[in-house]
Amino acid sequence: MKNRTPAPLIDLLRMSTLMAAVAVCVSVALAQEKPRNAAHDAGIEVSTAASSAVEANSSPCEPESLCRKNAFCFNAGPFTATIVQFTDGTAGNYRRIRLNLRFQNLTTRELTLAYHARRSVLTDEAGSTYFCCKAGDSGPDTSASGIGTNQEGTIDARFRLEAKQFDFATFEVWGVRKGKDDPRSFHYDVAIDQLDPNNPKVVLRQRVLFFRGFNAKSKFTSEWDGAE
Repeated sequence: MKNRTPAPLIDLLRMSTLMAAVAVCVSVALAQEKPRNAAHDAGIEVSTAASSAVEANSSPCEPESLCRKNAFCFNAGPFTATIVQFTDGTAGNYRRIRLNLRFQNLTTRELTLAYHARRSVLTDEAGSTYFCCKAGDSGPDTSASGIGTNQEGTIDARFRLEAKQFDFATFEVWGVRKGKDDPRSFHYDVAIDQLDPNNPKVVLRQRVLFFRGFNAKSKFTSEWDGAE
């Protein structure tokens, strides 16, 4: 007969494992805070490289995925972006598509974001491509509303999210569709710049968000999984 570990000992082992995991999370959090606090106390501006190293996209202490119950949510690390509405319409010879996104600040600090001009692209299963701007339009990219835009270094930093706050922005793309049938699947990519809240002219990091496998009949929701 095989020896069996007594139930109280199993419970003790499980508790020890849990406590070890908590200790790791606390250590990670403290390790991330020390460089930030030291730089802040010394009056030093953290560089892009240092900021990226301190603020990783994920850590062992985060939930498995803050978007795990929403197929149209993208976890960018310090924030999530979720498609809450998709509108497919016509405008002359073009198809005009609008996507409403909900941005949620996951940090305990203010977060400043801006859309990176001409980095908004939608494709469908037939190979049609929809861009932020109409063909031949060399003017400023005005396809995003509700959020500021980084136009070749000229930055509108209006989109500020307080800790845990959320807000909405709309992105519009244009294109000529191949075929007459409505596509069954769209893919969307958009670049969002994370700005330094103390100096909005500084881009700390550019984050590319991507959403896959949706269409006008998809069931979208404006509720972030776990939002209070």
